[in-house]
Amino acid sequence: MRYLLLFIGILLTASHTDAMSRKRFTLSGNEDVKTFIPTIETFKEIETSAPAYAWIQTNGSVAVDGKEARFIIKMKKDSLIWSSVNFIIELARAQVTNDSATMIIRTDKTYLSFPADSLQKLLAVQHLSLSAFQRLMLGAAPFGVDSTYTFSKNHETITAQKKSNGYEETILMNDDNYTLQQYSFVVSDSEKVTMTYEDYSRTDKLNLPHS
Repeated sequence: MRYLLLFIGILLTASHTDAMSRKRFTLSGNEDVKTFIPTIETFKEIETSAPAYAWIQTNGSVAVDGKEARFIIKMKKDSLIWSSVNFIIELARAQVTNDSATMIIRTDKTYLSFPADSLQKLLAVQHLSLSAFQRLMLGAAPFGVDSTYTFSKNHETITAQKKSNGYEETILMNDDNYTLQQYSFVVSDSEKVTMTYEDYSRTDKLNLPHS
């Protein structure tokens, strides 16, 4: 389970290399919150801001048992996530498809396999498909944004919020290019996830979060 959670952490916080420029977003206070009314064009621009790719690859480092290990992640849009963690030798490998998730832990010769929809339980996000998970990894709203959300604006931050069927979803976006600043999905106090995105940079013509 430790390596399984490690892989999820890597997938969600992968550092993107070859950074050309970075911009740190600071969330403002709520003293100037105003109603924001999006147009059809706004929704199109939000969706267009999501990274467009067929294949993408990224790599970085992560601490494992106090030592720095390298990882690599490869994704095929809407169909595959593949990842490997290495320290001199390969420690673990994972693959997620639309049907299943498998993991090989070489250090103790363990093989794990479970339905892909188990990610919903592990990440506490309902209806999380592989495609939605990939969008979440790359700093895009996993389910998109439409007129069913309630909008407000605070300085440079647009908030889109939805309360439905026992959950609350909150999306914070930069008002200039609609990149995600923060994503939150709450079912209960013990079942929730919050992700913060910072240091966007250009990698292979894609605007991706560095952290």
